[in-house]
Amino acid sequence: MEQLTLNIDYGNAFDQACSLWQLRSAFVSVKRNRGAPGVDGVTVDDFAADLEGNLRILRTELWLGPTARLL
Repeated sequence: MEQLTLNIDYGNAFDQACSLWQLRSAFVSVKRNRGAPGVDGVTVDDFAADLEGNLRILRTELWLGPTARLL
């Protein structure tokens, strides 16, 4: 049986997932679904109050890894 090999550039996929466009799109989906507050207690409306600033902070936290906490 022939084995399938996928050539995925995970760095590029991560870049795409962390793009402001993609994060903004994800926010719109959460807002449309009336998402619940996160573990930090931040509601959709709280996050939307400074959407662009919060998206930039979120992108930075994603890049810095699990120990980052800028919000």
